[in-house]
Amino acid sequence: TKPVDPAAPRVSTVSIATPPVPGGLFTDLEGRKVLIVVGGRDGPALADLISKASVELAAPVFADPQANVVGPNSLSYGDLIVGDGKDVPAALALAGPDVVLRIGPIPTSKPMWRWLESCDTDQILIESSRLDDPLGSAETVLKADPVAVLQANPMPHNTDRSFLDTWLDLDAGAGAALETALATLGFPNEPEIARIVARSVPLDTVLFVASSRPIRDVDTFAPSRSRVRVVANRGLNGIDGTISSAMGIATAGVPTTVLVGDVAALHDVSSLSEVARLGVAVRIVVVNNDGGGIFSFLPQASSPLIDTDVYERHWGTPHGLLLAPIAEAMGVPSLIVETREELAAAVASPIESPELIEIRTDRHANRDHHDTVRRAVAAALRLGGGEEIEQRP
Repeated sequence: TKPVDPAAPRVSTVSIATPPVPGGLFTDLEGRKVLIVVGGRDGPALADLISKASVELAAPVFADPQANVVGPNSLSYGDLIVGDGKDVPAALALAGPDVVLRIGPIPTSKPMWRWLESCDTDQILIESSRLDDPLGSAETVLKADPVAVLQANPMPHNTDRSFLDTWLDLDAGAGAALETALATLGFPNEPEIARIVARSVPLDTVLFVASSRPIRDVDTFAPSRSRVRVVANRGLNGIDGTISSAMGIATAGVPTTVLVGDVAALHDVSSLSEVARLGVAVRIVVVNNDGGGIFSFLPQASSPLIDTDVYERHWGTPHGLLLAPIAEAMGVPSLIVETREELAAAVASPIESPELIEIRTDRHANRDHHDTVRRAVAAALRLGGGEEIEQRP
């Protein structure tokens, strides 16, 4: 693909699909290389329909963790494959799609939505929200419930799997490079924490992921799992009310694990007393890096116009607090963990009553940890144009 000239007019066809949804909308996808990109959050009916469509189209699926799409063609490390924004993404250089089928709002992955925003690949968007296309890059927008559209429109059967297999091989290579890179980092580090938590939570439970860094880290480093539903408030109310939201899910009888940063936890710290009073099955995993870690990834962290003291006061916002003693004071049993094994064991145990697990990380090293992993994966995927990438079993 090549960058689109921002000054060039872009022709978009907006189709308003009202019940009954017309059929035959995707016949022209026959024989084409299709990449499915899924954003937002929906129920299992949509996830199943997307998996079925991906099999028929022989299409890889790049899905937001909240979409909970788990199938044979789902990518585990799509965000890492698409790249770090500095080089041509390996997958797009080796196997660029002819068309992108977008379902729902834009995904969490910034590399993906930035590529969608700037590329000249044909894009079809199925979305029922009030926003037609925030990226302004879809040629065809179907304003309808994605479930209704996919139910009324069976996909053509594409027999050539070479495009799909290339992406799945890249995904396997990214996973292998990720494991190698994480082994070089000291623990605790935040990419590995997100990965361990997502891989360890008990089956048939909810993983509620806070906004800011946690949802991005789960998106980048943790494969989706069947029988574990990922939920987040991203796009609604930011970090406010994170623990309260998870508590609401737990009160409905669904054991829930919360992955949350220290600032988001402190924003909702008074909810801990209600968690204790209700006795709900909620486990709160607090990653405490003593401040606003996400700002280390934004321009102000490296701006020559902002000195370190000013940055720390207004963005870093160190507080010097531990969450475990606060939770104990409010009646929530707490545990501080330091090792991979301690974290995995604590998160994997059955969730029967309220508890808080705290793990401390180094906010100043966090950006370097993320960069190290991204560079390692990008380098691995560039080697030999895919020939040296670990093949799927």
